[in-house]
Amino acid sequence: MAVLMQSGMRITPARLNGSYYQDVLTGLVVPSAFTLLDFLARLRPSSGTCSVWLYVRSESNIAAGSGGIAPNIVDTLCATLPVGTRPPAITGGLAWGSGTNHGEGLINPDGTVLLRSTTIAIPAQSNIRMFATYSL
Repeated sequence: MAVLMQSGMRITPARLNGSYYQDVLTGLVVPSAFTLLDFLARLRPSSGTCSVWLYVRSESNIAAGSGGIAPNIVDTLCATLPVGTRPPAITGGLAWGSGTNHGEGLINPDGTVLLRSTTIAIPAQSNIRMFATYSL
């Protein structure tokens, strides 16, 4: 449920207009196959939404065609979001790109972030940028 004001908060024009947000910069966990380069989750309590930006590097090759549907990939865990930034239901529409490749992913209610599709293999040392916005 969206909360515009909480006890102890100062009244400001931004909060009264519903544009208050809280940035979460820590708590993201990545598996050993990835390195975290940057992370931001922006919570907007007044609208009940969260936007996440993730920037990771793959440390190993993710082969296309290995998921049984060429040239797709196996659903690949690349991060786990911190508690408080996780969606209440499976959230599709996560967009990702590496500059030479792109695809889609999803975020599960347990915070796991999966890369799900691609057009070609994702080589080791690829920098992958992801973005999603969803209701809390």
